Amino acid sequence: MSVQFVIGRAGSGKTRFCLDRIIGAMKHQPLGETIFYIVPKQATFEAERTLTVASGLEAFFRCRVVSFEQLAREIIADCGGEAIP
Repeated sequence: MSVQFVIGRAGSGKTRFCLDRIIGAMKHQPLGETIFYIVPKQATFEAERTLTVASGLEAFFRCRVVSFEQLAREIIADCGGEAIP
């Protein structure tokens, strides 16, 4: 698994770059590894909606739009941390 940080000024095409890469990966290999699209908590719904509309796909399973908090919870659950009181 690799991590790619996309940084730049406002309006430089960061969101479009991310969406294009995610959509391309989902179309190329629909059942591949999970793709985590990390956005601020208040923007998760809008990002999911934009991804669905922009992809032209009716549904997708491979991409997860999460906030940092949701990602942290998922990592803790995956590592068995929720079982520890």
